[in-house]
Amino acid sequence: MATFSSEILTFTNNYTDYSKISFEQITYELGRIIKLKSNNLQDFYRSSLGRRVAEIFASSLNVEWKYLEAQFREAFLLSAQNYSSIISGANSQGYSIRRPTSAKTEFRVEVNGTVSSYNGSMIFPKFGDFQYSGINYVSLDDYTFTWDYNGTVTEPDSGAELVQGTFKTRTFLADEKKKFQTFNFNDPTFSNYFGEDDLLIDDDNLENRLTTVCVDGEYYEISKYTLYTENSNTSPYIDNGVLVESRNKKCLIRTINNGNIEIRFGDGIISEIPRGTITIRYLSTLGSKGNVYNAKDSEIKYSGSESIIFQPSDSINKDNIDLFLKYSPVGGDEIESIESVKTYAPMAIASGKRYVDNDDHIVGLKTDCDNVKYAMAYGEDSIAIGDFRYSNVILYTVLKNIYVSDSSSSDLYCAEPVDYLFSGLKTIDMVRSIQDKSSSIQLDVASQFDLTYNGNELDDQEKYNYYVETFGSCFRLANQDVESGSELDSVYKVLKEKGQLTCRYLYIPPKVHKYKMSMTIYTTPIVSKTNLANTIQQEAYSYLKENSKFNDSVYNSKIVKLIEAKTGIVGCHVYFEPYADIPNDSVYISTLTSASYDIFNGIMIPTMDNIVSNYYTPISNSTLFSGLGSDYSNYSYYLQKYFCKGSSTTFDSSKMTETNVSNFIEYIFKETLGRLLLNTQLSNTPSNLTEILLNSNFNNPDTSENIYTTFVNWAVQFRKDTNYYCAKQLITDKGDIANFSIPHEIAQIHISVDDITITSKNT
Repeated sequence: MATFSSEILTFTNNYTDYSKISFEQITYELGRIIKLKSNNLQDFYRSSLGRRVAEIFASSLNVEWKYLEAQFREAFLLSAQNYSSIISGANSQGYSIRRPTSAKTEFRVEVNGTVSSYNGSMIFPKFGDFQYSGINYVSLDDYTFTWDYNGTVTEPDSGAELVQGTFKTRTFLADEKKKFQTFNFNDPTFSNYFGEDDLLIDDDNLENRLTTVCVDGEYYEISKYTLYTENSNTSPYIDNGVLVESRNKKCLIRTINNGNIEIRFGDGIISEIPRGTITIRYLSTLGSKGNVYNAKDSEIKYSGSESIIFQPSDSINKDNIDLFLKYSPVGGDEIESIESVKTYAPMAIASGKRYVDNDDHIVGLKTDCDNVKYAMAYGEDSIAIGDFRYSNVILYTVLKNIYVSDSSSSDLYCAEPVDYLFSGLKTIDMVRSIQDKSSSIQLDVASQFDLTYNGNELDDQEKYNYYVETFGSCFRLANQDVESGSELDSVYKVLKEKGQLTCRYLYIPPKVHKYKMSMTIYTTPIVSKTNLANTIQQEAYSYLKENSKFNDSVYNSKIVKLIEAKTGIVGCHVYFEPYADIPNDSVYISTLTSASYDIFNGIMIPTMDNIVSNYYTPISNSTLFSGLGSDYSNYSYYLQKYFCKGSSTTFDSSKMTETNVSNFIEYIFKETLGRLLLNTQLSNTPSNLTEILLNSNFNNPDTSENIYTTFVNWAVQFRKDTNYYCAKQLITDKGDIANFSIPHEIAQIHISVDDITITSKNT
């Protein structure tokens, strides 16, 4: 048999790629071999028929080699291209891909009309059906609302949560003699809420979970990973020489390579063999199409078959109550993408599902926590004052998707903070923040006060948005600052379960910098420009959705390459610019921050002077507020120190970073409100900080504005004054977004079709 010449098989790569042998090379080799034979063969090769036979042979051989190469590539997770191969590779290593997740919300109740009792209660049953705008929701628990003689309704302490979806069931007949029985079916809407990721996993009654498997009336424990139960008292045993099978009622559910759901049972040794009728109940979800934005306070309907229980039973009925969405239903997402599985499956497997280093925490937050799209974790050592026990402090931050679609359209667009931030932030641990910065301060008082004390008409979620946009790393939020049962609380529970015993977890609010992206695109004259801008916008959003990370660069060259790969596009330019408006054209720091300084000088100082005169023993302001000076001249000094060139008042744009802005806000807090709250010479100290903030004597004498509200307003304004320059500083000389200064910064790109210019160009 003839062999190929060595020079043809010499590859520059170090990996196997049979398709590097081109069609032209094969044709050349066949011709060379034939020419060595008789004249008849040479004549045949020169003929059109001979050339055609050689080409057919070369083509078939090339296809075969490409097939072999594809087989080789698809056999490994990291090189696989097809989704089926990726699922199979992940499963073989013990990784369970994330299935679609549901949008979540809460509901509230109002009493209308006339009722026959001054007070009472109403109980909405668990798994009750609700509807809004043609979308179905189910309640996760029995929720009891009470009302009083004023008609005021009080909701459950942990809220009344709804999850988007409807229940479906599938039935199979088991073969009582067969070991490791498997059953599978296709349903792309089968949600991720089963096994270890069941939203009701803490309920010991298996019947009460979202996904259940029942065999002739007996419920089985569901796992995503194993049929084995450690330390099980249901192991098989020998009785009078007869093997008594395992009574470990456990089954495995996972997504197999064709996308179907597979249910697998045991062999009588690892877990019990099923006998009888198998029924699986699961939550069917719309995924991201179940997200409904701007739906807060919209009316919803209860359509459950099980009645609402009213007590007293004759005091009120269904017609006397109205139900409303407390928040917009958001957080739904599709099945895990190819990029996500290939990136995170090996890391999750390597960590053994335990959180040890930073990468383990990031992967765990993104794969084990519901609705987390972006995550960041980083650690530091901590030895508490007077306590020499060592601990690890893990600072973490999470976000939902910053690029979303809704039920009305599959088009992606930029989400708002209310949509991408996690709910559950309830209080601010100011004392902890001050102690972190000044080890000499000790105070044994409660440190919690609710964001509802801002003294304005914003709802809780909007106040949370204000908090995130305002403070950055100013305050550290501990476990007690997270509302029980909230999204952040569920994240914290996963961290505590999977992390080390010596870890202390603190949530850090993310900082999302917003940019506008403009494009100039050059096409060939024959390219149809109809809907081209919208197509490019959506492809860019799809790329950014999967490739955005905390503290990670956004390269304009990557987006240019994506666009120029389209047929008919011969060139492209991409530009980023801050979404915020330039506050002014001045080069002086005093002009740039004049709006925030007016709040500080005109409201905060008079308020604090009023507090000093009412609550402090005679003492000079220079002693009490030594950090800022009696005339607060150090405010300007530190403003220049953080943001200006040397001792001048001309600000240095290179110093306008997230680190400096956050540190300056934290410094002003420590030297104003912090010194006030923690000063030992404060007389008649209320029992806790909440009462301090609510005390009317802590208000401005002219405006009656609370001192904490004043500080929030100042900090919000300072952010507005500096947001443009902070975002601008992240853009490099090459036009990329890359100059991040803290780990929990991320960029969100707004793309308008009006900012996409398409021009024909002769090539």
